[in-house]
Amino acid sequence: MLRPGLKIHFIGIGGVGMSGLAKVLLEKGMVVSGSDINLNNYTDSLRSRGAKIFKGHRASHIRDADIVVYSSSISSCNIELIEARRLKKPVLSRLTLFQEFTKAYRSIMVTGTHGKTTTTSLIAYILLNLGLDPTVLLGGDLNPFGNARLGKSEYLAAELDESDGEFVKVKPTLAIITNIENDHLDHFENFSGLTSAFEKFIRNLASQRLIFCRDDEVLQGLQSRIGGKKFPTYGFNPGCDYRADVVSVGRESRFNFFYKDKLLGEVHLPIPGRHNILNAAAAISAALTLGLEFNKVRKVLSHFQGVARRFELKGEEKGIKVIEDYGHHPTEIKAVLSSACLCRPRRILVIFQPHRYTRTRLLMDEFTCAFSDADILAITDIYSAGEKNISRVSSKDIVRCIKKKGHKNVSYFKTPEEAAAFAAGEAKEGDMILILGAGDVNRISKKILGNLKRASRTAYYV
Repeated sequence: MLRPGLKIHFIGIGGVGMSGLAKVLLEKGMVVSGSDINLNNYTDSLRSRGAKIFKGHRASHIRDADIVVYSSSISSCNIELIEARRLKKPVLSRLTLFQEFTKAYRSIMVTGTHGKTTTTSLIAYILLNLGLDPTVLLGGDLNPFGNARLGKSEYLAAELDESDGEFVKVKPTLAIITNIENDHLDHFENFSGLTSAFEKFIRNLASQRLIFCRDDEVLQGLQSRIGGKKFPTYGFNPGCDYRADVVSVGRESRFNFFYKDKLLGEVHLPIPGRHNILNAAAAISAALTLGLEFNKVRKVLSHFQGVARRFELKGEEKGIKVIEDYGHHPTEIKAVLSSACLCRPRRILVIFQPHRYTRTRLLMDEFTCAFSDADILAITDIYSAGEKNISRVSSKDIVRCIKKKGHKNVSYFKTPEEAAAFAAGEAKEGDMILILGAGDVNRISKKILGNLKRASRTAYYV
């Protein structure tokens, strides 16, 4: 189906997954166009490479397309989608096109609630630096190529998004499941629906095609439910096939790595957090399964500098570090704050932008308990991601609940810019400003650094 010259139009092209797929198809010689309500650095990059990009949605945008592709965030009422179906054009979901594209590759895919982007990035980084020239599709940006690259080898490293349930159809050469936790319940309705989808995905795989985290109790339960299939495991748990044993965790991490209780050696990872040791253990497990040498793999990992918006240092002014992280689920927030504490700042000032009304409503209790390590907390309005606020939930609800739990310094701000001005005014030398969220809150890091710089100059001249 996919061939050079094929005209593909992407509805919702600004999303990281959509733009990445569009990028590699463009590089394979297909003619790419796309539209989105808001344009961004991904759409700018695609335009510079020759894609035709539209701001907003119009029926006329899809007229020349051979295939129309839509993201999971696109409503069935979208005017381009309606027009494509009226004209009887082939209409595919992003994951259906992704599945078609990946058939040609020896694919390593990572799915699960947390850690997908970092784990996939680590695998891609290993393959790339060992000369295997992989094709890569990420949910974030990895230097030097961003969210996607087209390689020349048979290898593909990719995230497999579970949010809309379509992932169950995909059969990678090797799959990694990091964990399963309450999320995307706007689609699955309840946790049982989510776990059933993962069970179906696992049942579709041969035992040698899956590695999962044994530390995750839900995954352990699924293994016992399925029965008959023995899957390799990784984690901290003594019973894991591939096991990490922490040596030290601080601004950087060190751990011993074992296979079947045999010590293979110590690994140095230049990023903080136990959760990142777990991500690295998954990546090493995949690399060894592919037949790569441990000593070469650990040498590569010692130079890994992390992923954009994953505890990413954006700058430092007046002794104040400004860090961005994509964390938007309560478990992710706790892990990021734990990593922040390991860096030993004087205080941690958090700016958090909640993501989606459904997630905020369904995980309200978990959000209430997620920020105990934040000394000062500023919460902005919810980033809707295209959702309608049917339940009338708001960020003020989170603030109120956190205050009831006893947090003495939590405030509501309507916009990220207002929160940025507040944080820059409050921060002192030795503090860390941590920007959290999966929406557009990352746009304020430069503003904060600018405010800190101006404040420093003002203090000097006064």
